Amino acid sequence: MGTNLKTPLAIQESARRLTSLDRAICSQVKECGKDRFYELYKKGSLLNSDDSEALRAYAQVSTFVEEKRNLIFFLLDHASVFDADAPTLRVLSMIAGDKPFESDHIIKAIIEPQPGDLVIYNLQWSYIDQDDLQNRSWDDFLGNYGLDGVIQGRLDARCLLTPVDTPKELEDIIDEMRLCFAFGQITAVFALCRTLLESAITALQKNLWVNANRFDGGCAPPNPAPLAAAGVRGELG
Repeated sequence: MGTNLKTPLAIQESARRLTSLDRAICSQVKECGKDRFYELYKKGSLLNSDDSEALRAYAQVSTFVEEKRNLIFFLLDHASVFDADAPTLRVLSMIAGDKPFESDHIIKAIIEPQPGDLVIYNLQWSYIDQDDLQNRSWDDFLGNYGLDGVIQGRLDARCLLTPVDTPKELEDIIDEMRLCFAFGQITAVFALCRTLLESAITALQKNLWVNANRFDGGCAPPNPAPLAAAGVRGELG
């Protein structure tokens, strides 16, 4: 499920519409009361009513829910938001943090909960059911990787064969590197390679220190940071 939120201006306009709808819903509720508003919404949902107040209640709630869903999916699809004004950032921050708008408390009493409550994803104010979100995630997975691609990646990132016992912390890093490689997360692999090198050098230096301490009467353990940095730069011979 894609959205039409492709530019900073479109995001800003959507955030403004959501804020405006939030105020409009709360205003109508204050005018007629919650019970009356619920009746108007149900009447307007039939779409064959000539009651303008009922149609307004239904249209405002439906549009609010749709705008919020679109912004949630936008946040799922983007790693960062650039060039947004303060009101837009406020709206996006509330949605990302699953903080309810004032009208959310009103709407939640109207809309029937979907099967699979999204409380497990900290999205109880999202109006997105669990199946919708999981289907989208599955589509993204198949589109970006695919089962064959992940299996091939696991095979290509072969098991490390070593003549020495590997500490558990290194085993964990190696396993995570193989998984990242299988999913095509190359930048993460690079970062983990640095971590692996630093951990390996640290473990090596600790071992050297133990041996030196045993045979030379004791010495301070060397600092592995300079060696790790030199290793990343390719300066270790």
